[in-house]
Amino acid sequence: MNNLSGWLRVRGRTVLALHALIVSSVLFAFVADTPASAKRDRPDPAVTAAVDQLLARISEVQETVDSFRAKVTETRSLALLAEDEVLTGTLSYAKPGKMRWEYDAPEHRIYVLAEGQLTGCLPDARRIEKLDLGRHEKRLRRLVALGQDGSSLRREFRIDAELDAETGKVDHLILVPRSRRVRKRMARVQIWFDEANALPERIHYETGDGDQVDLRLDGIVVNPDLSAETFIVEEPTGWEIVEGESSLSFGSGG
Repeated sequence: MNNLSGWLRVRGRTVLALHALIVSSVLFAFVADTPASAKRDRPDPAVTAAVDQLLARISEVQETVDSFRAKVTETRSLALLAEDEVLTGTLSYAKPGKMRWEYDAPEHRIYVLAEGQLTGCLPDARRIEKLDLGRHEKRLRRLVALGQDGSSLRREFRIDAELDAETGKVDHLILVPRSRRVRKRMARVQIWFDEANALPERIHYETGDGDQVDLRLDGIVVNPDLSAETFIVEEPTGWEIVEGESSLSFGSGG
């Protein structure tokens, strides 16, 4: 697993049936897109204007956001699962792209992305995992749509939206990856933004084979005091150290 595509496979099946990552903005070509995400031959000027307005707002606010922390509820609806799987935890983010996912249920796990390396801590297994993401780090962050301005999102995605008839605003953005190869893994991403701080409050991922992952961010704290230790994973003596792989699957049930 020495590249992003390899990392996005865990236990022999495609992941991102997310993460999104990312974080994100965070990755097959459609014979035909769904109506909501289809490329418009003649874009609706009202929708285009509303999308431009929201992206401008996102770009403006991102200039003031150096970090944030939020509670996360991740719901995985996967074909290989008899019922939905729900994970809860905390997500912390700091510019220029450090992220920490700490799950507390159904089991305790910690994953940190910093300096181009993804490090996982699995206390129950007494295991530390290390994966060098190298040149894929920025793309992963855009995939999960975290800490990205509007122009960054547009480079990675074709962006559409649905206009609210009453307010004249967009309820959420619909992102379809521009890369055909990426779309074989992830069909589309839908993002709802917090109206006050323009940070993602909900991110919904759909893969080409029908799997879905829904992330909800609650209690977002903007610019909290995050210590340097937040983005460091300790390596207890005697634990297994595994290089070159990660069980963080962003939706695969790793």
